[in-house]
Amino acid sequence: KKSNFSDQLAVADVVLASVYWRQNHISQLCQNVNVPCVYVSEYAFKTRCQMEKTRAKNKLVFLRRIFWHWSQERQHRRALKLANGLQANGTPTYNDYLGLAQKSLLYFDSRVEKMQMASSDDLIQRYKDIDSGRPLRLAFSGRLLAIKGADHLPVIAQYLVQMQVPFTMEICGDGELFDSMAKQIDAKNLGEHVHMRGVLDFYKQLIPLMKHDVDLFVCPHRQGDPSCTYLETMSCGVPIVGYDNAAFVGVCEHSDAGWAVPMDRPKQVAQQIAQLHKDRQQIVEHATESLDFAKSHSFEETFSRRVDQLIELARCSYDVKAQIQTMPSAIKKVSVMKEIAQ
Repeated sequence: KKSNFSDQLAVADVVLASVYWRQNHISQLCQNVNVPCVYVSEYAFKTRCQMEKTRAKNKLVFLRRIFWHWSQERQHRRALKLANGLQANGTPTYNDYLGLAQKSLLYFDSRVEKMQMASSDDLIQRYKDIDSGRPLRLAFSGRLLAIKGADHLPVIAQYLVQMQVPFTMEICGDGELFDSMAKQIDAKNLGEHVHMRGVLDFYKQLIPLMKHDVDLFVCPHRQGDPSCTYLETMSCGVPIVGYDNAAFVGVCEHSDAGWAVPMDRPKQVAQQIAQLHKDRQQIVEHATESLDFAKSHSFEETFSRRVDQLIELARCSYDVKAQIQTMPSAIKKVSVMKEIAQ
């Protein structure tokens, strides 16, 4: 089976694989047949541990899984050292693996194309009455799970009420916390402010809502996964206030937009929103920065950069192969051995 698979790899111009335990051997096989290999990574080791923490209720099971991830991480790194390229989704995994593969590319995942993004006129219309004292329009979209911090949304809303901040909060999505969150909203008498919208069609309902009727996105994600929520929200020209997980901090650093609040501090999220209520032009400024960043990382731009890297590595491989073909056989053999050793 391995020999058949190697034969299939040998006819490829370039091979794209995942940083995944079942694909750790791909870069070695590619080297054996002199074909460039590029790995795609999404979850940093810390992020994978954060995910296991929410899944494993038994401490021994949790420790066993962490040990497994640690052993796999060592194999991931060995595989990357043999790879020609890395395409890293988000800063956590990019920073972790930078320098292992020959060429590393950072990208930010998004499903939104430029034509679907907000325009400058959209921002002008949305914020034309921002200083009138009207309620701030907050929103959250995504899976209603603890790892996404959805359970903190009613708590944040309650703090905002106590701080006398005028606001509405649209919660879009579904998940295991839907019923408990709805009960919290009723128990805390938040129904006037917080509305559970359920799952909205991404292109027909959610994008229009975000572009025209949302001032600020509340994102209490607890894990540093490269959520497409960040770029898709910013593509609507909506700035984000959220917990300082590694992925969101990376987005803030690269975009100069958004506000990162210490993890699991819902009161501080509410305090940040209260501060923005008093200085609403900050929201407008960050909305513009968010949209500018999203435009440079649209679906088309991101896809093009990723394909360009693959083409470049394929061309380099062709050049090396062409040079080898013109060498005397003895030199050719040494050259191939050196390339495989690298």
